[in-house]
Amino acid sequence: MMQRKNIEELWRNKENRMERDYKALLDAGNKAQLEKLEQNGHKKGFDNLKLPYAFKRLVMEIDELTKEYCNVVLDFQAIRHEAADVANFAHMIILATDKELENNERNA
Repeated sequence: MMQRKNIEELWRNKENRMERDYKALLDAGNKAQLEKLEQNGHKKGFDNLKLPYAFKRLVMEIDELTKEYCNVVLDFQAIRHEAADVANFAHMIILATDKELENNERNA
């Protein structure tokens, strides 16, 4: 087991850091999320989503994702779909909080 000091030294040394491809991460997520949003296009919109409901749904979606991951045989397509649902509800929360922050700034 590596000592904490050694781990911190490795982290400070940029040559040892893992490169992160943020574009690939966001591209993959956006693609999966848009697929799920289009698939669920018949459902109620999210423009006036209330935070308590959004958090409740986020927890439900995390539960569904966890169940898919815990299956004996992993269904990567199902995991991808559930992860997209989780991300979509997280983004709905971000949108709702951005609107609240905007309102607060206007009313300040």
